[in-house]
Amino acid sequence: MSGAPESPEAGAGRDAGRSAEEAIIGARRKKAAARRAAGENPFANDVVPRGDGALTVDIAALRARAGSPGEGGRYDEGAVRAQAAGATFHVRGRVVALRSTGGLSFLRLRDRTGEVQLLLSEQAMGAEYGRLEGLDVGDFVEAEGTLTASKRGELSLESRYLRPQGQEQRVENGPPRRRLLVSELVAIELDARGGVRGGHGALSLPA
Repeated sequence: MSGAPESPEAGAGRDAGRSAEEAIIGARRKKAAARRAAGENPFANDVVPRGDGALTVDIAALRARAGSPGEGGRYDEGAVRAQAAGATFHVRGRVVALRSTGGLSFLRLRDRTGEVQLLLSEQAMGAEYGRLEGLDVGDFVEAEGTLTASKRGELSLESRYLRPQGQEQRVENGPPRRRLLVSELVAIELDARGGVRGGHGALSLPA
């Protein structure tokens, strides 16, 4: 027995949802194509420090390098810089918040140990600042920079290098598998109506 006919409102809602989804997918594919045109891998997952002497740390260890905050949990810029002694740190994690005000952007980065703010300045980063145009909340990135504090007393990594990437997840007794970026997951969802498949056939998602 067939079900009740679909109402016009339900059909319109479904079509609107599909249109919004396709718009997101189109925008993400355009961003990926732009990175490829620039000679970059939009889903790179090799993770190595770029600068000489940069120290790769997790976010908890990075925060420990800054010492303890002052009154009200606020950090003092001078104290943080003195504590970090000019060291350059290399971190990676997932973008959980992003806001831009012209040539200055603030990115909230999270890994398994905690969160930290990335302070991104067009003046300091130069052409690298353009990478933010292809970045979305949920993406994984790596960044390098020095510890400082914002005017509001927020501990920050003043980044001079930022690169989007995937994330590898090692499976016991097996090769590493890369955790997909938001853009890849959205593209897969487009094909999910006929089964979860990637561009080159069936795709096994990491746990």
